[in-house]
Amino acid sequence: MLEELTYKSNISNKNYAVDLNLIKSFKDYLQDSYELCPIDSGPYAHVYEERKKIANFERRELVKIKGNGNEIVLKDGEGYITQKHRVEGGNPKEDDLYNDIRNNGYSLTYLPPVVVRMPDGYKHLGTGNGRIGSLKRLDVKDIICDVYDLSQLDENKAKYRFRKLGQVTNRPKEINTPFSMQDLASTLHEGYCLGEIEGDLTKNYDTLQENLRKELVECVGDSPMKPSHFEKIITITLDKIKQNSTDTIQPKNWSVESNRINWLKTQGYKDTKFKKYITMSAGLGAKLFIDSGKKYIEERKKLNKDGHKLVINIIIHSGMLENDKIDRQVNNRNKLYKNLVKRFEESKKVAKVYYESDSKIELSDKKIKLIGGMPCFRHNKEGNNLITVEQIKKLKTNDKKKTNAVLPI
Repeated sequence: MLEELTYKSNISNKNYAVDLNLIKSFKDYLQDSYELCPIDSGPYAHVYEERKKIANFERRELVKIKGNGNEIVLKDGEGYITQKHRVEGGNPKEDDLYNDIRNNGYSLTYLPPVVVRMPDGYKHLGTGNGRIGSLKRLDVKDIICDVYDLSQLDENKAKYRFRKLGQVTNRPKEINTPFSMQDLASTLHEGYCLGEIEGDLTKNYDTLQENLRKELVECVGDSPMKPSHFEKIITITLDKIKQNSTDTIQPKNWSVESNRINWLKTQGYKDTKFKKYITMSAGLGAKLFIDSGKKYIEERKKLNKDGHKLVINIIIHSGMLENDKIDRQVNNRNKLYKNLVKRFEESKKVAKVYYESDSKIELSDKKIKLIGGMPCFRHNKEGNNLITVEQIKKLKTNDKKKTNAVLPI
């Protein structure tokens, strides 16, 4: 069968990759997937054995991802594409993955994405968010997935096993983005909150630590991990438990372009002929207005005589905040946004002189507007709406080492 595959015009001889610039459905490749990535033998057989300890394997099948009748739950209530086992939701390296698939094709030799049938009756995306996001951007209609079943378990047990399955699957390998310490700590914490990890902070503290370590070993398997990182994950988890912290406050991952695009859509920010919305990193500082000026000139030239009607609306974002203390994450975001708003006025003066002398195109507050920032934390009182410039100016910050930063709204 492998020899036959090498002669198909749309599969690469090198790595059996489907060229998705030409092919928009995997309907003819399900059997190829079975042979190139077998379940009971080959390099991933041990992965399937470990997954069986967590969830029942149903089958490998073609799952629709584009158009009417999508078969899997990809988004939460905010329209934010998410994988529950990742703190930041989506795959932080989706853009790199998209470029690789577009240029080199989609390999059939790797483990397929995982979808899980849950007690609510729906199939939820377990792993493969980056690949599915990339395929949607390439207008591919479907994808080959491994389907698992947790629908017969009670809700709490199913929720924890769903997250645990994601960690087992996302051990460091070629195609996936490996789990982070935050991902693993978040999964262990949820297991405790759901009553699936026994022990407490008083009489049964030793039992709690022992069970956390046991669960962590099952998640990481034989993945390379420094002992110090292992203990750090346990420490982060215990801190979450001691603080009675829950996953209701988690940073959003705005470093991935598709996440920002989805947010713009859910908030109704739609480009028109003369009004454009662009998201830009608050970390650009004074350079932000200069870069937005370049974007303004680029878009204005497309409009020819009507170019003077163009308005560019800037919405800033924080990328992906990384810190194991939520109050520091909030404080860092608040400082980042407030500093950007303050420097925006200064950068406008520099950019205005530069562009008017170089391109003879007038820039003003009416042409390029900073309208606010994207919310950074999921499922909390900050909500999912735009943080306006006026709200940003009122954000509280604390420059001391220990902070008690508060959410703005």
